[in-house]
Amino acid sequence: MEKEEIPVYHTFKVPVGFAQIPLQTISYFINEGSKTKMFYNDGSDRILSESLKNLEAILHEYGFIRIHQRCILNLRQELNFCTKTRVITLPNKNIVYVAKDRVSTVKNALLKMAR
Repeated sequence: MEKEEIPVYHTFKVPVGFAQIPLQTISYFINEGSKTKMFYNDGSDRILSESLKNLEAILHEYGFIRIHQRCILNLRQELNFCTKTRVITLPNKNIVYVAKDRVSTVKNALLKMAR
């Protein structure tokens, strides 16, 4: 019998204070100018008052990786990665692009997680 995984929560700064969110519900983060948007697995989003640099440092150990200058992706979710086009398709049909110089890093991280 498999053990049920206990959700890992993180407290994020939001414009009106703080929000505690289970990490497995987060798909990716995008920097849009002065705002950071967090996208949930269902495609909905939320504005955060956090920098991508800060998020990357904190969330790396939980399977989040920078795939582009403006995007951090949760690798612990169902996804399809086409290395030729550098496109990652998520279950909700959202698409994110991997920067050319990060393709091998993303590929290696995915392979490492598969072991």
